[in-house]
Amino acid sequence: MILIINTALPEEIELALIKDQDDFKFWRKSAKMKQSELLLKGIDQLLRDNKIKVDQIKGIGCVIGPGGFTSLRIGVVTANAMAYALKLPVVGIKLDEYKDDEDLVKKIIQKLKKVKAGETVMPVYSREPNITMKKK
Repeated sequence: MILIINTALPEEIELALIKDQDDFKFWRKSAKMKQSELLLKGIDQLLRDNKIKVDQIKGIGCVIGPGGFTSLRIGVVTANAMAYALKLPVVGIKLDEYKDDEDLVKKIIQKLKKVKAGETVMPVYSREPNITMKKK
């Protein structure tokens, strides 16, 4: 089983469980400004609804952007942390590298065949950070 995490979309969390290229389930939830509150609950719900235990996950895919700083960071950190804790491979894919759900599933499966546990993915932000100092 493969878990996909996508928080690159500004107002939604998208998760998927992949048994194989032709057997997968997507879960989507409106999450404007609430990715941090809803992501782990969503993963737990998706696993429980499909009667999957965490130890059945064999790899993690993550949509790495481009997207907003906070939402991407939440998804990428969660994917990396789960992969580290469970000693699983993790791969990233950009939004423009796939065209639909089926293509995303296919490409994540292909990428996971080429990596081993211990690697991490990095987010791709849509623009440079805009950090300003308060005026004195």
